[in-house]
Amino acid sequence: MKKTQPYLIFLVEDNKTYLKTLKNYLNAHLKFNVSIKTFLNGEDCIKSLNLFPEIIILDYFLNEKTKDSKNGIEILKTIKNNNPEISVIILSVQDNMKVATDTMKYGAFDYVSKNENAFIRIQNAINNIYKYGLWLH
Repeated sequence: MKKTQPYLIFLVEDNKTYLKTLKNYLNAHLKFNVSIKTFLNGEDCIKSLNLFPEIIILDYFLNEKTKDSKNGIEILKTIKNNNPEISVIILSVQDNMKVATDTMKYGAFDYVSKNENAFIRIQNAINNIYKYGLWLH
């Protein structure tokens, strides 16, 4: 049975310019029907989990600008406790193996470093989730 509603993707990133650029990139390059909702912090993303996103792309350093905001690992844990079926891709300026393995340990589907290949890597991760049927139904 073919899904008629667009697949819902949440983007969580506290840098407004990066957030808008990533959203525009994904809208232009993904080859299937998606709806992308953006958030500047993890707390607002958590409040919207009742919309049942299939994928969440989550920045690791969400508490860099607002110190009382939760970081990406804390938000990832909350997402997975709420709905373990959601595929979460962590996005970070950290190119750190320990951070990457920690995010995978807590249930992230993938870890992408913010570099010149980040948008393509995110697109590929989303395509793999789509290809292998890991979307929520």
